[in-house]
Amino acid sequence: MCTTQDMRVLGAVAEASPVMIWTTDATNHVNHVNRAWRQFFGVAEANLSEIDWRQFVHPEDYDIYVSGFAACAARREEFRARCRARRADGQWRWLSAHGAPYFVGDVWSGMVGSSMDITEQVEAEALVRESEARFRHVLEHSPVIVFTMDDQLRYTWIHNEHATFDTQCVIGRRDEELLPPDEAEALTKIKRSVLTSGVGLRTEHAMSVAGFRHIYDLKIDPIHDPDGAIVGLRAAAVDVTERKRLEEALRSADRQKEELLAIVAHEIRNSLSPMTNAVQLLKRAATLEDRRIEILERQLSHLKRIVDDLLDIARSSAGKIELRKKTMRIDLVARTTIETVSPQVQAKQHRLKLHVPEQPVFVFADEVRICQVLVNLLHNAVKFTPAGGTIEVEVRTEGNEAVVSVRDTGIGLAADKQMQVFAMFGQLTTPAGQAGLGIGLTLCKRLVELHGGSIAVRSEGPGHGSEFLVRLPLARAPSRSQASELSDDDAGA
Repeated sequence: MCTTQDMRVLGAVAEASPVMIWTTDATNHVNHVNRAWRQFFGVAEANLSEIDWRQFVHPEDYDIYVSGFAACAARREEFRARCRARRADGQWRWLSAHGAPYFVGDVWSGMVGSSMDITEQVEAEALVRESEARFRHVLEHSPVIVFTMDDQLRYTWIHNEHATFDTQCVIGRRDEELLPPDEAEALTKIKRSVLTSGVGLRTEHAMSVAGFRHIYDLKIDPIHDPDGAIVGLRAAAVDVTERKRLEEALRSADRQKEELLAIVAHEIRNSLSPMTNAVQLLKRAATLEDRRIEILERQLSHLKRIVDDLLDIARSSAGKIELRKKTMRIDLVARTTIETVSPQVQAKQHRLKLHVPEQPVFVFADEVRICQVLVNLLHNAVKFTPAGGTIEVEVRTEGNEAVVSVRDTGIGLAADKQMQVFAMFGQLTTPAGQAGLGIGLTLCKRLVELHGGSIAVRSEGPGHGSEFLVRLPLARAPSRSQASELSDDDAGA
């Protein structure tokens, strides 16, 4: 039996509780509540007898909540439910209520219970459900296989709506129970490395599924418990078999195309040699005024350069270009290159300017190939710059790179064309309406990249000229003896 003192203590505890505490009488009307309840509903203690708690229940929850409470009271059973209730400020809040029957002696006296504002919890649960729904939607419409494993590398969960196998049959099993021994061993090794290191990885892995060989893009990450210990793995796998097949088909098509180009170029070059010899014989017999021979010789030279570029493209694709690198002065190579194209520059009355630094600029490169790159860029500048335009070549250093800029006042490039000029057969049209073959810049890009460098183009748009930038790693300046050898070579050239 509780003493009067005990009842006072219990009453004080209930009054101070942040949880809403209440009792109802045998007719289900509230007869005692604590401060938290009064504050929540905005009811003064003096007015409690005039209040029907059911008026605070949301209309959509009223029937289920109120009838449920009455049924539990009638059966003298515990009551648990949620409902929305109107707070004193007019807001609807979610409450969780728990009531239990109480008796005075053997006489049923009503229910005693508590209510808690769980609005934040309900909203959080709704967000979780929404997130889970989005996740399920992604899984159901995605070709990705997602799965988890425990620290013994047993499958604990797997999902893939498009799987060609029964995903549930793998739960609780290891790879060695599902795959051929060699495949299982390789896959287990990958997974154990993540378990051991705690570092996720991404790799491609081939395995047999439902009797067919598949290639998967596999991403594996460790699962940690609250203390940070690794307790398993989570992974996602995308079947990329078809993509790999298409990529190989494209590579094969590229190889066949470039092999065909090489064959055609060889055949054309075989015909060029006797034609060149015939032109030389004609020159000996021709008069000084006969310009037809000059035209024929110039066109043969142009055709030979195109054929050589085609052959170099084919060689670079096959990895057969051998670079003969040495420490060289790229500023001197730029000067030599300008001299090479000066006849074409003069023919179109271009202004050609060279800017080089006072100090030598050294790179470790194949001089012939770098000269080939610069000649191609200058030929392009001449071809796409109207008569009387300006072409500037500048050599400078930026950080640990040597930079060669070939800038012109030609036709310029639209933004979309700047992305295409280095692609094979990416043709542009000259001011005279002629189209290039579209292989020179492709070759330039491949040769520069073989040297560990890069090439880029920039233009402010059509009619505003273009600038091609070749970047190569700087080389250390040679010793005095090496510099002397370089000077001798340059003088001899």
